[in-house]
Amino acid sequence: ALLVLVTVAGLSRGRAGACATAAIIASALILGMTLGAARLDAISGGALEAVPGSRALVEGFVVSQPSHSRGLTRLVVRSDAGRLMVQSPDPADGVETGSGIRAAGKLTPAPGWLAGQLRRQGVSMVLHAARIDPTGTSRGGPAGWVDRMRRRGEEALGRGMPEREAALARGFVLGQDDSIDEATTEDFQRSGLAHLLAVSGQNVVLLGLLMVPLLALTGLGVRSRLLAIGLVIALYVPLAGGGASIQRAGAMGIAGLLAAAASRPASRLYGLLLAVVATLAFNPLSSTDIGWQLSFAAVVGIYLLAGPLSRRLRGTSGRGDGWRRPVADVAAVTIAATLATAPLTAFHFGRIPVGTLMANLLAAPAVAPAMWLGMIAAAVGQIDPALALPFNLVNSVLLAYVAEVAHVFGSPGWAVFEVEVDGVATLAALYLALASLTSFALW
Repeated sequence: ALLVLVTVAGLSRGRAGACATAAIIASALILGMTLGAARLDAISGGALEAVPGSRALVEGFVVSQPSHSRGLTRLVVRSDAGRLMVQSPDPADGVETGSGIRAAGKLTPAPGWLAGQLRRQGVSMVLHAARIDPTGTSRGGPAGWVDRMRRRGEEALGRGMPEREAALARGFVLGQDDSIDEATTEDFQRSGLAHLLAVSGQNVVLLGLLMVPLLALTGLGVRSRLLAIGLVIALYVPLAGGGASIQRAGAMGIAGLLAAAASRPASRLYGLLLAVVATLAFNPLSSTDIGWQLSFAAVVGIYLLAGPLSRRLRGTSGRGDGWRRPVADVAAVTIAATLATAPLTAFHFGRIPVGTLMANLLAAPAVAPAMWLGMIAAAVGQIDPALALPFNLVNSVLLAYVAEVAHVFGSPGWAVFEVEVDGVATLAALYLALASLTSFALW
């Protein structure tokens, strides 16, 4: 109806150009809603449906990294009857993404605090089981191939490192933070370094930078090298769990590579919009994911604020060379991302880390080398996990240093500022005030 009215109104006034533009926009909205509805139906249609309180025996494959908290193991399973979550006090040792399992118990609807997260995964029921029995099978196809690569990477990242550092390496490179002890996780969250445990844009950028000199040694042409980097990024996204933040980073990274291959200037704004379209086309419910919201908020903040902040931090003397520039750039990116995500962090978690800037500045020299060494270890581990040992020996020192920085800034009582953001209207008001203050201070 909107499309018809706009077309008639435009043509009656002789405004064919405006009419065509409005028709394109209206058509895009209709197409987007149609495809989005179809995608939502496909996601929800795969959920197991059953009478609450009934008992069931299910057998299938684990499709998400198992989580362990408060003595319970939770994992999402795809069975012949549909997707569901299995919850059990059984630690389920040896069960990981792609593993075949069997469990029996009572089915209940997903609890309210977990319902939104499970709905995004196409799950509506939870099976409460006394134990989880591995079947000894693994899923096949491309997903099974990625599972095997991930398992070899996990094994490689554990060679020759203490337990804490091995768990951090898996978190840094593969986004698997379930094996990190609760005290260390709390330190990273309270210090403002939790983003290191969630694979995102930083990982994609560092992976691309690592690939550039290695591919230069092969003698391949520029476009061939860009294609190779794009393929590696496309593989890395599911390898690192395929979460919302790494999907966003992968889409933006590949968009930038395509622009370079076409000899066109890369636009961060177009890349960001493409990432929004790609992630929401894959799962329209992604926008309700906290990681998706924080990831895009951080990127928007960096896009708008990092440049002006860096120039302000370097001062007006024009002396931007030497050590001043990299320090200013790191500080500017950290401040920009922190400012942009602070209202959302307060809204969702009720607290804001106080020492984020200093913690990130002190950890920065070790982060990139730790990521690169971890990526190399995971890569050579595909041949033989023992080959990762020399890289892990060096990396364990770097990871221990980052963990110590997180502990220093995360353990004190003053590490976080408790704040309550009550409602979306308050959140919007905070962002409006933040935009006004930063505009006044930087421009």
